[in-house]
Amino acid sequence: MGSQLGRNGMYNTPGCEQVVVSTSAWLILLSLVWDPVLLGPLPALAAEVTAGTPNAREDGPSRRQEGIQLADGRHEAPATQPSPTTLRASLGLARAARSAPGSACLVGRGSKRNPMMKEFHRKILKNRGIQDLSPASLTGLLCSQSVLLRYHSASLLGEEQERSAIPALEQLLTDQQPIVRLAATRALLRMDNRGGIPMLEAFCKRVAEEIKNGEYRNLSDGLSALRVLAEAQEASAIPLLRSLLGAPVFSDDYYYFVRLEVVRSLGRLMAKDPSVEVDIMQMLGDEHPVVSKEAALILKKVRAAEQ
Repeated sequence: MGSQLGRNGMYNTPGCEQVVVSTSAWLILLSLVWDPVLLGPLPALAAEVTAGTPNAREDGPSRRQEGIQLADGRHEAPATQPSPTTLRASLGLARAARSAPGSACLVGRGSKRNPMMKEFHRKILKNRGIQDLSPASLTGLLCSQSVLLRYHSASLLGEEQERSAIPALEQLLTDQQPIVRLAATRALLRMDNRGGIPMLEAFCKRVAEEIKNGEYRNLSDGLSALRVLAEAQEASAIPLLRSLLGAPVFSDDYYYFVRLEVVRSLGRLMAKDPSVEVDIMQMLGDEHPVVSKEAALILKKVRAAEQ
């Protein structure tokens, strides 16, 4: 019998001990984070830090042997239902609910960035024993066995807009871990390189198909990928976002945070495709006040911009 994810966010597998990422490790990581987009990858990174394993690939032997449960619910066995508690943690919507809707465009040197993100990535790398943070050293770390090192090195190269790293970042678009591919895509977008967009589109389509089949292991990564597509003004994200809104499992008030994330991504795409305004207007009637309030705030900003 395979593992099943219950509403309490725990895997119940006969004969297998349940192992959960420690709360203290989560609090430490969450206290360091400012960028909502970064919160999608945190569960896998937290699992690597807590486990203390140098090779924390999603399909690596160490993770299977230790039976580590990722905090966003990803597991080798298909989940029967997404856990609201664990997905909220992975998406960081507790903090996102207090932030303004929309996001700065990722593309180009003129893109607005959180000034603390560079220091955040540098701090994580130094805490892992990496003292040489030169472009050459960071580029070399893109080949590391560690998911954490690959992720933060790619992210830091993007924040520094290190164009000499573009070929290595493009190689990272085929990484086994979705979170690393996502970091590489965002880094490339910072340098006006859209080479990762087709990969993200294919990944999001696969996640959409998995959801139709009742599998949710990649939901948080999929939402993060859709957010990046929206920030990059890719209209291809719109039908995928609409499919999430139409998924019956997410219509339950219990899963409001998925709808909230979708509405925000649609809001980022209004300039690209004004038709999404209809979708956002429909969310004004959402049963959850956080979602309806977010939809109203997005529309209010649009009206103000039109005047």
